[in-house]
Amino acid sequence: MATNHQISTRIKAATGVDIAMCYQCGKCTAGCVLAGDMDYPSSMIMRMLQTNDEENYRKIISSEAICFARIVKIASEDVLRRSIFLK
Repeated sequence: MATNHQISTRIKAATGVDIAMCYQCGKCTAGCVLAGDMDYPSSMIMRMLQTNDEENYRKIISSEAICFARIVKIASEDVLRRSIFLK
């Protein structure tokens, strides 16, 4: 399995999102209409991606987190908004 760095790099290359910027504020979980049907809240998935734990990656891949792509999109939009306001 890929290391955390490799996974982080692949996510950033594919989406433009640096998962290290997520601080699990919970906005993605609160805004997801399917959150109740997921076995891991969106914010927890982001945290699991930030770890260097291959078991976490396996859990994510086999989870009921059906809107993972949406999680990453929401996180990236939030990071962009924060960076605009911090300038």
